[in-house]
Amino acid sequence: HKIYYRVSDIREFVKEHCDFQTYKKFVQDNPEEEKTE
Repeated sequence: HKIYYRVSDIREFVKEHCDFQTYKKFVQDNPEEEKTE
C-alpha cells in the first residue's frame, strides 16, 4: 500500500539527510501553500 507523507515532514527529512541542492530542488517542486520570502 502507499504511504502518504505531509510535505512538511518530507521537507524536514530532506533538510536533515540531503544536501542543499536537493533541498532547494525539493522546495521548488513542492512549494509551500503560503509563500514566505
